[in-house]
Amino acid sequence: MELALDQRITTRLSLAVSLIDDFTQNERIIGKVKVAIPGLNLAASENPDGYYNFLDVVNGIYTIKTEADFYIDNEIKNFTIPRTVDYSFPGGGGAAPGSDEAVLADISGLFDGDVLEFDNGIDPPERRRITLDLNPATKKIHWDSDPQGGLKYNYPDSASIRLPGPENLILNIRLKPNPLYPFPSGATLVRGSVQDPAGDPISEAEVELVGDALNTRTTDNGDFVLYFPASQGDGSIQIRVKPRGSPPKTVNAEVRKGRTTSLTITYP
Repeated sequence: MELALDQRITTRLSLAVSLIDDFTQNERIIGKVKVAIPGLNLAASENPDGYYNFLDVVNGIYTIKTEADFYIDNEIKNFTIPRTVDYSFPGGGGAAPGSDEAVLADISGLFDGDVLEFDNGIDPPERRRITLDLNPATKKIHWDSDPQGGLKYNYPDSASIRLPGPENLILNIRLKPNPLYPFPSGATLVRGSVQDPAGDPISEAEVELVGDALNTRTTDNGDFVLYFPASQGDGSIQIRVKPRGSPPKTVNAEVRKGRTTSLTITYP
């Protein structure tokens, strides 16, 4: 006699990671990418829709790491699974109709690209895709880039704010191109290297455009690339370099629309 065994295995989606190319601003990633939780020695599996999924992860606080052929390695630290769901305005705060930004009592656990749901208990809840302020100390969130624009209704400080499901299972990570990235012809770039007085490369140095959100960091060879939007014209810029544990240094450079500027920075 033969016995037929019906085995069913149930898995739970703990987190889906969506990767965004910071140069093209879309989800088409070039080359090989690995998304992993180092502490668990666990790598995500990519599904047909391009999401990198983690299944059956035990609740806890983790680091999410990406490694890629053409992008700077990225680490999201102190990421909580399951994610924090409820947020609030500080006392005396809130968001008025038409507003496209607000201050929260706490922004811990929020990331650029998260979708928040605002509910005042009277009107239909509204959802907006947010970005965080460049200065996290402000605890300010923005949704001026969301196609729906400003909020329609009034939200006093008693209103509830939450990460709705299934959006709260998705983490959006922007990947910044590294110097090996195949930029198209006509891209406006500043390619450079950071070295010490002996000519040895300085790795992991922060490199940023002064007065702008454009930033990156140097590779193991001390190389970096800054890429500019199509609207960028000719002009003078300032670049700030900050090696780990050291004060910053600012240098001047010229950028030319549709061309590549080469730069060697000696620190200090």
